[in-house]
Amino acid sequence: MAMKKRDMFNDIKILVIFALFAGKGFAQNFNYSFQKDSSEYTALAGGTIKAANESWVNKQFEIPLPFQFNFCGISTDSLFIEPNGFVVFDKRTQISIVAFNEFGSRADANQSFNAELKYSVEGTAGSRIIKVQYSNLSKNKHSSSDELNYQIWLFEAGNLIEIHSGPNSYADSRFDSPILIGLINKNMNSSPNGFLVGGDLNTAFAQSITGEELTYFNGIPSQGVFFRFTPSF
Repeated sequence: MAMKKRDMFNDIKILVIFALFAGKGFAQNFNYSFQKDSSEYTALAGGTIKAANESWVNKQFEIPLPFQFNFCGISTDSLFIEPNGFVVFDKRTQISIVAFNEFGSRADANQSFNAELKYSVEGTAGSRIIKVQYSNLSKNKHSSSDELNYQIWLFEAGNLIEIHSGPNSYADSRFDSPILIGLINKNMNSSPNGFLVGGDLNTAFAQSITGEELTYFNGIPSQGVFFRFTPSF
C-alpha cells in the first residue's frame, strides 16, 4: 500500500512539473519601455508584395521572418497580418501588435480596392530589420480623400519594435475615433493584457493594461512620427 502512495505522489509531481513547463510556452511578458520620436518616412522601394488591389476582409497574410524574433517573451519565426490592424505573433496566446485598428483597404470610385501590403528585409545577419508596409488604407473604404500609410519595423538586434506613421490625410484634420496602438493579448485572459499608447501627439505615453479596460490614442500621428517599444526582459 505504501508503494502505491509513493507512486501516486510521483505521478502528481510529474504532472505538476509538466504543467509548469507547458505554462512557460504560453507565458507573455509586456515589460517594454516606450519612446516617441520622428525621422524621415521612406516608402519601400522593393520588397515582397503580400496583398494588392483586393479587399482584406476575412483574410490573413503570413509573413516569414528571416530571424527568430522574441515578442513578449515568446520566440517566433513568422507573423500573421489581420485586416483590422493586428499583427499576430502567436496564435495560441493571440499576442499581437495593434496599430490603427479598423482601417482597411481603400476603394476608388469604381469600387476597386487599391491598398497594398508588402515587406522587405534590410541589413546583415545579426542586425537585420524587417519592415512591413501598409499603403492606401482608409477608415472609410469608399472615401477617395482618406488615406493612411504606415510601417512596422522589427529589429533582430534587441527585439525592438517601431511603428512609423507615413503620409496620411488624417494628421492635419480632426479625427474623432480613438485608435489602438501598442502590444496586446487579444484573448484578454491574463494580467497584464497589453502595453498600449494613450494621450495624443503632444502627451503620448504607454501603460500596462491589467484588466479589460483599454487605453486609446487620440488622433493620427503626422508623417515621420514613430513609436518605439523596447523590451526590458
